[in-house]
Amino acid sequence: LRFASQFSLHHCKVLSITSHEHSRLAKLADFNLSWHVPQTRIAGVYDITTQIPVIYILESLGRKLAKKLAE
Repeated sequence: LRFASQFSLHHCKVLSITSHEHSRLAKLADFNLSWHVPQTRIAGVYDITTQIPVIYILESLGRKLAKKLAE
């Protein structure tokens, strides 16, 4: 949140990838990509929710960017 706030102060666009569209980071960002997977916790404390949707989004964006740069 601190980094996103600093970027915003310097008029940089902020893109966030969050698991909830109403999170503090999502609200702070100019653009938010949210993915929806039920949260999984062990003993009510340890969050072991899958991060595979985030990896897929990042890899997809990376492939598109690489393709665009190669043109």
